[in-house]
Amino acid sequence: MKTKAVKTKQLRDNLSSYLREVRAGVRILVLDRDEVVAELHEPSGLYPAPLSSMAEELVRQAKLIPARGEAVECPESPVKLPAGSATRYLDADRDEPYGAVR
Repeated sequence: MKTKAVKTKQLRDNLSSYLREVRAGVRILVLDRDEVVAELHEPSGLYPAPLSSMAEELVRQAKLIPARGEAVECPESPVKLPAGSATRYLDADRDEPYGAVR
């Protein structure tokens, strides 16, 4: 694997170009005052798969059943509550004071 060192200003000014090089397999060492502070390289495969592929895998394992048909719009509920009711009920359920910062 080819390795290249670049200063932070060069990286900032030419990021797209360096990312293309990373995609091509080049490892980029990022220098700050001639000290290596970071590396850019292709992902190692340790990162989780995108949600769509995880969902597809769960469907294959029969652990997830995909929705059938088109999404339908639900009618508006006839129940009307004052604004903030849900927050008050959740806070009460969690034993938190109303309007507590989370």
